[in-house]
Formats: sequence, C-alpha cells, structure tokens
Amino acid sequence: MKVLEKQELGNGMMLCVEDASRQVAGDRFNIRLICKLTVPIRDLWFSGMTECPDTVMIIRKRLGETLEFQIEKQRNFVAESEKDEIVAELVGQIHTNLGEYLSSDRFPEKLFAARYKEEKEKAARAEFDEVIDSQEEDEGPADFSSCFVDK
Repeated sequence: MKVLEKQELGNGMMLCVEDASRQVAGDRFNIRLICKLTVPIRDLWFSGMTECPDTVMIIRKRLGETLEFQIEKQRNFVAESEKDEIVAELVGQIHTNLGEYLSSDRFPEKLFAARYKEEKEKAARAEFDEVIDSQEEDEGPADFSSCFVDK
C-alpha cells in the first residue's frame, strides 16, 4: 500500500490515508483508500468506569495500549484515465466528510467509550457462555430404564 498523505489533526491525532487500489481487468481499477487513525488510550478514561476493578482490568487488557479507527472509501471498475481524478475526489471526501469529526477533541474519548462498551459486552457474553458450558457438562445419555420395567 502506498501512503498518500499523513496529516496531524487538531486534536493531536495522526490521520493516514493509504492507497490500496488494484488493477482488476485491462485498464480498469478497483480504487480503495484506507483512512487510519491510531488513538493512544489514556489512563484517565478508565477512572469513570463503574464496573468492578477485575472487569475493568480484563477490558483494559483486551483493548491494549491504542485503539485503531479505520474507514475505507472505494470505487469499482474505474478507467485508468480517471484513476488519479477519482483518488483525489475520494481524498477530498475524506477531508470534507470526516475531517471535522475526527479532529474533534471529543473523538478519541468517544471512540474509547464505544470500544470499551463493545469489549464489556464481549466479556459478559464470554462469562455467560462459560457458566452455561459448565452447567451443560455431558454426563452421557439419560437413563430411562425405569420406565420400561416388566410387571
């Protein structure tokens, strides 16, 4: 992938736009731009969590040190003669449609809150599945022989 641009946003985050386009047939291309943003997780964000400390630690471990945000822009079957124009148009759309949103001072914390919620739900499901699995240990087929006693 070719890095088209790197730009520091107003909130201090670094936005990277990469070109992952490929030729699909003859002079036709699948134009694919990947917009990436890496957000370092701040300890302060964990301080407002109301879950038990063990749950917070599990979620913290699952999240890691950074959060990755990625969006793709794509156009299919583009003529080679139009490729550069379409790439420039898609880069412009990224800046127009996402620039203010990604530059917001609140974006990193909102992204963290959303990912934290996702991981919390995954942890709860995993804990529930663990309880169900432990209750459903297979003890073999049920014994119904007492129902078929000859009198």
